[in-house]
Amino acid sequence: PLALLGLGVRTLIQHPKNGDWLACGTENDGVFISQDHGKTWHQVNNGLTHRTVYALAFDPKNPKVLYAGTFQGGIFKTTDGGKNWKQMNKNLRLFDIHALAVDPENSNIVYAGTLNDGIWMSKNGGKSWQFIGLETSQVWDIVFY
Repeated sequence: PLALLGLGVRTLIQHPKNGDWLACGTENDGVFISQDHGKTWHQVNNGLTHRTVYALAFDPKNPKVLYAGTFQGGIFKTTDGGKNWKQMNKNLRLFDIHALAVDPENSNIVYAGTLNDGIWMSKNGGKSWQFIGLETSQVWDIVFY
């Protein structure tokens, strides 16, 4: 998108049920959100202390709830469309997050793929995490069908 010209875009996602909502994760510039199908973009980084964002995942039931996976900062969550972010790393061992997915049937269940520490799952909307497999693996994507 022209509004993001010159930025190092790492990931671009669309909300699965509200197509007007887009989110973009960048190299060093954090997160940008569009609520008008990409016509305009707003940088939304309040509380996002690590601004290289490799992965993003919307809550399928609410476009204002979004998770961001960062380089060396772990996982952040916003519940207000990106206005404020909170770090959500309880129990994680490594903080390079390269993949995120929210269960479409139960939005409290969130999966995170790491660089060299496999897959982690949260059953409480990101408040805490547990290791579920693929130790020492690099996980670059998690997809629900």
